[in-house]
Amino acid sequence: MQTTRVAAVAYLNSLPLIRGLQKTGRHPGITLQFAPPHDCARLLREGLVDVALIPSIEFARIGGLSAIPGTGVSSRHEVRSVILVSRRPFASIRSLAVDLNSRTSIALSRLLLSRRHQCRPVVEPMEPDLDRMLEDHDAALLIGDAALHAFPAAGAPAREGLLVLDLAREWNEMTGLPFVFAFWACRPVVPWLPMQRLLEESLETGLAELPQIVEEESARTGLPASLLRRYLAENIRFRLGPGESESLRLFYRMCREEGILDHGQGWLRMDQVRAVPASTSEILKSG
Repeated sequence: MQTTRVAAVAYLNSLPLIRGLQKTGRHPGITLQFAPPHDCARLLREGLVDVALIPSIEFARIGGLSAIPGTGVSSRHEVRSVILVSRRPFASIRSLAVDLNSRTSIALSRLLLSRRHQCRPVVEPMEPDLDRMLEDHDAALLIGDAALHAFPAAGAPAREGLLVLDLAREWNEMTGLPFVFAFWACRPVVPWLPMQRLLEESLETGLAELPQIVEEESARTGLPASLLRRYLAENIRFRLGPGESESLRLFYRMCREEGILDHGQGWLRMDQVRAVPASTSEILKSG
């Protein structure tokens, strides 16, 4: 039996997606490995894996991939785990420290600052430590556990006078659409329909075992189980529909207009998209 190599991130917001894949012996033809988001994209680009959960922005930068429709990581309003924290009014930000683990969040922060606040700061990668990031920079981009630890209470006032921007909420206010942070993609040689079914089954397992995931992650992170339960049930959505497809189209178009996506750098043409339903192929139209 030919083995299908799958790469995914082990972040909290992706655990329900991969829960079924982690069940030993359930899928003997699947090997699962974990990597940071940008490495998942690199492994797929270099042909070292066949399927990967990749940052949305990387799908537009890597030619020849097929999207696997139906599941991913998105938020329809407030995400809480992707935030921009600033010591200055957002329009006055001159330098932004970022965690390179999420290329999509970096692209989104640059886009929102430009479109909503007429601001184009210098971006510098750093380790995700808020205090250190803000020592020499006006603002910091935090994702995942670091963001949830920094501001664990939804709606709580920012500490020490800091301003906090939830990027999914800012996108929703600007566009009226959800935001897609990551989704599954594969090399064109992989039959997408059986893989779509397998990934849907994996998510169903994750949703059924959400209480166990919450307890495990609360013990690992030290964050309250109630916070994690609300986060996975309310802030994150795992199924992608027409609204998410429309959002991706708009995100890619705006990123090209802002120079975040180079017109000549890996931009996908329709003939590079194989075996994807029309509703998903529409994501990739360059307009």
